[in-house]
Amino acid sequence: MHTKVRVKLTSVGPSALVECLHNEYLPRGVRTLNAVIVVTASGTAPQGLKQTALRVWTPGHASVTTLKQMKPPLDLTETRVVVNNLTGEYATGSWRDEWRHFLLTVRFSQEVRDRTLAARVTFLVKGQPFDECRVITTPEPDNPEGGSGVREPRMPHPTQGSAVISEPWTTDGS
Repeated sequence: MHTKVRVKLTSVGPSALVECLHNEYLPRGVRTLNAVIVVTASGTAPQGLKQTALRVWTPGHASVTTLKQMKPPLDLTETRVVVNNLTGEYATGSWRDEWRHFLLTVRFSQEVRDRTLAARVTFLVKGQPFDECRVITTPEPDNPEGGSGVREPRMPHPTQGSAVISEPWTTDGS
């Protein structure tokens, strides 16, 4: 699943895009979910963005077990500052016009039985929310026919207008 939200603070100021990339389907019995969080900052002033952090919220039956910046490698897990019993903040230092990848691992204390908001990740600048994404998971559907349990990608059904586009095309105009 790919979730995108873009927020721009002012018409000429900096902007950020936070994306959560993960497999929406959690296999039955698995209680750990991994997501890649991509944060892109642009339009920053020459001195960059200072006092930045990721704020991660998880529901009461889940917790963050890992939060790592991928490049340069930096384990942020132990730097958590408690906001409340469901939320922690992880300082990410100064930013220029750049993007960074983070690995987020969430562990559930019980099996996920319904569609669940597993985490909400907010990019903060000087303590103010700048942008966010959501990690949503759903239990893998039962496969009554057996097999590997690998699901086919969900494809949109063509509408009347798009059906014409999907018809075979030839160079002779027919």
